[in-house]
Amino acid sequence: MRVPKSWGTYRRLPILDPGLPSRLLPPGWLREPARDLFTAVYDGLAANAQDHVRAVAARFTGDPPSGIEAHAVAELAAGLTGGSGRG
Repeated sequence: MRVPKSWGTYRRLPILDPGLPSRLLPPGWLREPARDLFTAVYDGLAANAQDHVRAVAARFTGDPPSGIEAHAVAELAAGLTGGSGRG
């Protein structure tokens, strides 16, 4: 499986980011720009990823499977915090 470089780079952020409140971080700390970039890439690829997974699954089931849906970063985050994630 090939993992986009952006994903590997973003996964290191929690290790590098001390998780401090923004007011305690040094000037120019890139938490928000990194989060925004990751969200744009992840959400931007969601529809293509969903179509790919459905196509691969259909090769084995004969029919396009139902219930395979891509999720946006906001939906995933809402699931982690117990929110609905839906508008």
